[in-house]
Amino acid sequence: MIYNNIYLFQLNVGKFTCTQFQFAATTAQTTMNKAIQSMSASV
Repeated sequence: MIYNNIYLFQLNVGKFTCTQFQFAATTAQTTMNKAIQSMSASV
């Protein structure tokens, strides 16, 4: 029973980490796009 709880906990942490990573990647991509656009505009 305890083992089952640990497994579920790890599963939730894994999902949370994955979501955080996706959010960070999306944010970084948006920031990069803005930087590229501003660089293109200034050239």
